Amino acid sequence: MARVKQSKSPAPKKKPAVPVAAKVKPVLKPRSQRLRDKGRAAISLIRKRRATLADDFLDVGEALRTLKGEGMFEALGRADFDDVCARDLDLAESTADAMIALSERIERELEKELGRDRSSALLALVDAIPEDDLPMNLLDATIQLPTGGKLVVRGAPASEVREAARSFRLVRGARQGKRSRGFTTTPEEKRRFTAVEKRWRARRDLAAVVHTRLVASRREHGAEVDVRLPLEVWERIELPGLPKR
Repeated sequence: MARVKQSKSPAPKKKPAVPVAAKVKPVLKPRSQRLRDKGRAAISLIRKRRATLADDFLDVGEALRTLKGEGMFEALGRADFDDVCARDLDLAESTADAMIALSERIERELEKELGRDRSSALLALVDAIPEDDLPMNLLDATIQLPTGGKLVVRGAPASEVREAARSFRLVRGARQGKRSRGFTTTPEEKRRFTAVEKRWRARRDLAAVVHTRLVASRREHGAEVDVRLPLEVWERIELPGLPKR
C-alpha cells in the first residue's frame, strides 16, 4: 500500500523583536507643570540678569513675555502678571510692560539700527530707572541722572547707556538698604495710574512729549499725578464733567 507523504506546514515567521526603549512611551508632563517649569526658568534668568547687570539684556524682554503668556500666572500660583512681577521679580508691572514693549519694537524694527549691544543697554536702562520717572518714549528722551548729568538717549553709545543704568541701580540699592519711612502710593493707586498711562503710551504722537509721574499725597483724594506736556496739547484737553453732589 502506497504511503502518502504529509506536507509540513511552514513554520510561522518570527516577528522582529521590538527594542525595550521603543515599548516605553514617554511620559508627558501636564500642561500646568510644563508652564510652571518654563515660568520658573524665566524668573531665574531675569533675576540673574538683573543681579549682575549682564551684557545681554535682550533675553530679559523675551522672558518677561513668557511670564505674561496665557495661563502662566495661574501655573505659578499667582493672582496675575502684576503679582508675578511684585513677588517673584521685585519689579513694577509698568516697568515690565515698558521692557516688553521696547524688546518687541527692537525685534520688529530697530535691531539693525541700534545693534544688539545698544539694544541690550537700553533694556537695562528701562529696568534701572525708577518707575515714576520712566519716560513714555525712552528712545527720544533726555534722562536726568542721579550723578547730576544728563543722558540724551538717542545717539548715546552703549557704554554711556549702561553706565547710566548702573548709576540708577546704585541709588536704588542705597535706598533699599535704608528702612522706608513715611508713606507711599497704594497698589490700587498704582494699578489705576498704570491703566491710564498705557492709553497715553498707545498714542505714538504723544508718547515722546508727555511725561507722567505718580506721587503719593496726604490729601483726601489720595495720590496725585505730575504731568509735563506741550502747551498745544494742554490747550486741546477737555475738562471732565463736574462730580455729582
